[in-house]
Amino acid sequence: SFIRMGIALRDARLIHDERELARTDELTGLNNRRRFISALDELNNQESSLLLLDLDGFKYINDSLGHESGDLLLKEVATRFARQMPRASLLARLGGDEFGVIVYGPSDAGLDVARSLGGSLTYPIRLAGHDGICRCIRSCNLPAGARTTML
Repeated sequence: SFIRMGIALRDARLIHDERELARTDELTGLNNRRRFISALDELNNQESSLLLLDLDGFKYINDSLGHESGDLLLKEVATRFARQMPRASLLARLGGDEFGVIVYGPSDAGLDVARSLGGSLTYPIRLAGHDGICRCIRSCNLPAGARTTML
């Protein structure tokens, strides 16, 4: 019976790990689009802010410095963003150079996070011997009870 219990615990851990991997971006370790959409669906009547972030000039970096540099940029941006996130929030890489944030609470909390994220990109990022700054943040408030649809 101890062996069966050990096998059951191992199987449960593997299922948990697989679910976690299905909701995690492989490159950055952030939540992925699937987890982000799920969190949007779960908002119900909770007031929150939605931030959508797209890195200006990312295609140029990939085209001129290579995809390895682009990946390094995404990892650095993800690290900088993660450091700015309050506990009551969710940060995800939605794909390519797009990130999404849900900040739970009043709209001023969302504005504070948007400013912090923008500030985290004011310091240059060095890639392949080049310094650069990238940014672009869009936000909207989601009043309690608002329905969202994300493709």
